[in-house]
Amino acid sequence: MINLSDVFAASETILSARIEQIRASLTHAGLKGGAVEEAVRNLLQDYLPQNIGIGSGVVVDSAGRQSNQIDIILYDAHKTPSFFRSGDAGIFPIECVYFAIEVKSSLSAATFLECEKNMESFKGLERTAYYPASGPISHSLEVFSGYPGSTWDPIYLVFALSTDVAHRTLITYLENHRKSRTDIRRQIDSVYAHGAGLLTNVTLVPPKSFRFNLTPDSKSLVGLIESHPLLTFFTLFSRYYNQVEIPLGFDFTKYSLPCISASPSCVMNTSPKNLAAIDEVNEIGGLFVL
Repeated sequence: MINLSDVFAASETILSARIEQIRASLTHAGLKGGAVEEAVRNLLQDYLPQNIGIGSGVVVDSAGRQSNQIDIILYDAHKTPSFFRSGDAGIFPIECVYFAIEVKSSLSAATFLECEKNMESFKGLERTAYYPASGPISHSLEVFSGYPGSTWDPIYLVFALSTDVAHRTLITYLENHRKSRTDIRRQIDSVYAHGAGLLTNVTLVPPKSFRFNLTPDSKSLVGLIESHPLLTFFTLFSRYYNQVEIPLGFDFTKYSLPCISASPSCVMNTSPKNLAAIDEVNEIGGLFVL
């Protein structure tokens, strides 16, 4: 029988060896950062199902806003349109993105602050480009406890390859982050710190137990899991990536129509019928629609 503890312990060892190889081989910050991101991306590819695409780049919304650059973007591999692609890098609509993962070579007070800013740029995007639900069947999702809705609330994770601080300091970072933000949907959800543990959410379940979860709720505390952290991370992660879906159809026109209607140009024959129709539309101040 397969021993998952041994499997993931081996994955941790392989990741550690790859990190040491990168550090020994590369001194250029940009090259080193790219190699570290690739190491994490390869780790994810080993375990994620095929319906989840893995990319990098920026995420946008239909109002024209965009996130900061995101190291790893997990999106719906079957329903995400290509706004722009160059290899794995691209531009992704927020409606089709499930997870954003920020990769850090090392986690410190300064790099955690960077994570907060990048998270805000991502979770501040609005998800509005959907076709309305139709038919007798309604669907509800509750990615974050207490916030049911008809669409997927994206999750933001941090994957750090080392830390510059004591383990209890890591807990303080996330605790202070939670205290400074009231909306649990607009926070860093969990942090995997290689060599330290999994910084995640702990909810007490009376009378004598507690529950770990990748996302926070209104009653959760912050804890650092030091035993089998990678296996625990993928266990909690799998609760979400095995249930991801976009229940409403993605509406590309919400992105494209503002561009088209700003300067419409349409060539038609000058038949009496066409001219009469154009005059009628112009008289009532008609707009270009799809």
